[in-house]
Amino acid sequence: MKQYDYKDLNQKRSKAFEDVAVKAGKRYFDGLSEMERIIVHPAYWRRSYGSTIAKWGVELADIDGVDQGVLATSMGAQLFRHVGYECITDLHVEGDERNPEGVTFAALKHTTKARGNAFGCNMI
Repeated sequence: MKQYDYKDLNQKRSKAFEDVAVKAGKRYFDGLSEMERIIVHPAYWRRSYGSTIAKWGVELADIDGVDQGVLATSMGAQLFRHVGYECITDLHVEGDERNPEGVTFAALKHTTKARGNAFGCNMI
């Protein structure tokens, strides 16, 4: 398969988003596991596929005893809150001539249930 060349990517807008996202990641998620992306084709929305994948990620974080962070758009933030993430803050990328309102997204965190040991077992 041919490598994607990103010809249609707006480099300036992508860089602005990346700058905000990297700073937020360092500030809010340092030392945490990070959920990168969950993408579901629109034909399969509202069928629990995204929730199932997000729950699986939460379960893995709980098994490992590691808190988890994610940066998400409004639609993604709704999904992650549904599976137990809490919103830390909203972030904003300034707009440009093509998109004057900019982009707002959220930093969310899942705090693992397993404290004290990685498997969440009762110690005796």
